[in-house]
Amino acid sequence: MLNYLRESLHWIHLFFFKPMTLGKETEKFTRKQAVITFLKVYPVAAAIYLLLLLITGAGAELAGYSFVWNEALPILFFGLEKGLAEAINYVLAFLPIFFFTYFRPFYLLPYAWQYWRARIASDPFPIFRNSPVYWDEVIATPLPYLKDSDPAGFCGWG
Repeated sequence: MLNYLRESLHWIHLFFFKPMTLGKETEKFTRKQAVITFLKVYPVAAAIYLLLLLITGAGAELAGYSFVWNEALPILFFGLEKGLAEAINYVLAFLPIFFFTYFRPFYLLPYAWQYWRARIASDPFPIFRNSPVYWDEVIATPLPYLKDSDPAGFCGWG
């Protein structure tokens, strides 16, 4: 069971943080291998999604907004049948979370810490293996003192 969770979280990590590596690892997959991998990962991804839904709903309730628990899951899985007003409410609730995860502003603090450590080290490259520059291939937030070295716009050493 632990190996199953580890493998599923590995694939989810590659999907969100290292899509280029994911592409390289899966380019030789047969259709059967791809379907098996998807079916293995889906229950773990669904559990994470449900946890995020619970956190979002609880956060909305704590902030004083009503969250319709018995409609949230069917609406998110099967579409919005209540009309445009409900669609706008749910989209507006998830936009801040989307932008927070897309731009990853929480990377700035660990990056600044590792940058400071690298400035005083004799060899900065091993230190930067602990920073977001090393373990996330698609950082949308511009990190200070790095430049675009890739035509696709991914950050690299400058």
